[in-house]
Formats: sequence, C-alpha cells, structure tokens
Amino acid sequence: MDQAYWNMELHLDVLILWALAKTGKTSEAEDLLKGLKSRISKMSEKKQQLMQRGILLAEALYEYGRGNNKQALELLGSEFDAKDCKTIGASDEQLDVFNEVWYIMLLNTGQADKAIEALEKRIRKRDGIPFMWRLLERGYAMMGMQESKVAANRARELESAYFV
Repeated sequence: MDQAYWNMELHLDVLILWALAKTGKTSEAEDLLKGLKSRISKMSEKKQQLMQRGILLAEALYEYGRGNNKQALELLGSEFDAKDCKTIGASDEQLDVFNEVWYIMLLNTGQADKAIEALEKRIRKRDGIPFMWRLLERGYAMMGMQESKVAANRARELESAYFV
C-alpha cells in the first residue's frame, strides 16, 4: 500500500481510512488509525479536545467501512452533525457526505424514525438533492409510510433534471 498521502491532511486520512476499511485492507486502516491517534496525542490538550470528534468520526468510518454499522453509529451517537468535525479540515461537501453516511447507518440499523427526522430537517434546508430524497424514501418505506411514494416521485423529478 502506497502511504505517500498518509499524514498530510487529517480529512484525507479519514477518507483514506474509510476506503481502506471498505476494501478489506483492515491492517493498513488500523495502522493509519493508530497514526492519526498518535498525531492527535502529541497536540496540546485544548487541540486534542477539539479533534476528539474527528477521531470518533475516523473510528466510525473504519467500522462502517468494515460493515459494522451498529458500532459505527455508537461511536457517532444519536445526535451526530458532521459540522462538529470541521476541525479535521474537511470541506462543506465532505461534511455533507459524512452526514449522509450517518443517515445510512441509521437506516441500516433499523432507526428509520430517527433517519426520517434528520433527513426531513436536512431537506428543508436544501431540497434539491436526489440522494437525500432516496434515503427519505427508504426510511418511509421501512416505516410502511405512504410518503415513500411522494419521496420517490421527488427523487425522480430531481434525477431527471440533473441527469438528462
């Protein structure tokens, strides 16, 4: 494994860690996670506290990448918001992806009601993202709610507008 890009930027390390875990390269992912923790441990106590959410995110993405949704969700907690991880240097778009992963974890662990609540809140802020509507559709379907059809229609509208 080429480690040339490791330890350059924390947000890149978190993304690399997730990719390594997802592709079954768990020993490399564990090495990178240990390196992240080591780097953080050398920071001032104040910086360590600021980076704590970022380390939890890294650990959660490691577990998520390995298919351990429940453990990953336990690390992030029930009130996760990726903006609290901004200290790792992630862009707003990357933070959006981390939130989306959290929604998926909620759905994958059967917490459709919590996912629906979070997704509806997110969609009220930014309506035009087809993927959010697909996740909402999935949540509604899991709960046996008729709103799943409305969400599916909205997702199709957006997809046809974006992907024609």
